[in-house]
Amino acid sequence: MRHGGLALLLLMLDLIRLYPGQSFIEICRWTVGNWLTYAVAGFMLTMAFHMASGILIDVAGFMTSIMLPETPIYIFTGLIFIVTELLLRSGIETIARMFNILIVIILFFWAIVILLLIRIIIRNFFSRCFPKG
Repeated sequence: MRHGGLALLLLMLDLIRLYPGQSFIEICRWTVGNWLTYAVAGFMLTMAFHMASGILIDVAGFMTSIMLPETPIYIFTGLIFIVTELLLRSGIETIARMFNILIVIILFFWAIVILLLIRIIIRNFFSRCFPKG
C-alpha cells in the first residue's frame, strides 16, 4: 500500500490519455455515471475544505504562538481570508506573477541579511577553527 499514490497517478494519466481535452469530472461522468461523479466531486470538495482549514489553523496558530503572541488569532485568520479572497478574484495568472515578484523580494532581503551578518559568520567560524587566535 506504500505505492498507492503512484498507482493512482498512473491511473489518472492513463485516463487523461484515453479522454484527451476533458476534465476529471467529465471523465468521471463518462466512466462511472452521474451519481458516482457527484459523490467523487463532493469528496474532493470536502477534502479541499478540510486541507484549507488545516492550513489556516496551522498558520494562524504559528503566528500567535511564535511570531506575535499578543495578537488575537482572529486577526491572522481574517487577514488570510482577505488575501485569499483577493487572490481568487484576481485569477491564477496574477497569482503566478505575484509569486515571481515575491521570490525576487525574498532573495533580495535574504542577500541583505547575509551581507549584514557576514562579519559575524566569519568571526564565529574562525574562532571555532582557531580558538587561540
